[in-house]
Amino acid sequence: MKAIRILSGTLLLTIVLPAGGAFPAARTLEVAGTAGYLSEWELSAEVTAAISGDREQFSGPLTLKHVGLCSANGPEEKSGKIEFYISKSLWSSQIHATLFIGGNRCSYSGQLPGSGGFMECSDGNGIPLQIKLK
Repeated sequence: MKAIRILSGTLLLTIVLPAGGAFPAARTLEVAGTAGYLSEWELSAEVTAAISGDREQFSGPLTLKHVGLCSANGPEEKSGKIEFYISKSLWSSQIHATLFIGGNRCSYSGQLPGSGGFMECSDGNGIPLQIKLK
């Protein structure tokens, strides 16, 4: 560890840097899954962790790709953002996610691993969602 001291007036500030002067890389996860009543949307995202209070929160860009049969002019794609945190207890882990897609906000909570359940969205409720973290 290196210590850098900065003197400004009568205030002495000590900054401790990790060995080599670099900060550790943020943890990233891949998110994959499906959405829709017929699982017609393929979900993918790469999220980065940030510490917020006493929990690790993840966020990053989200892509939904329509993989259903009704894709006459090629697959439709939608971009958005996903934010989530994972709560852990002695017996299970649960994901609490918010998805922002095309001006709509959807919330979701489900068990991990291989979480499946329903999203509650500003434009409709009870939309099936499957999420896997890698």
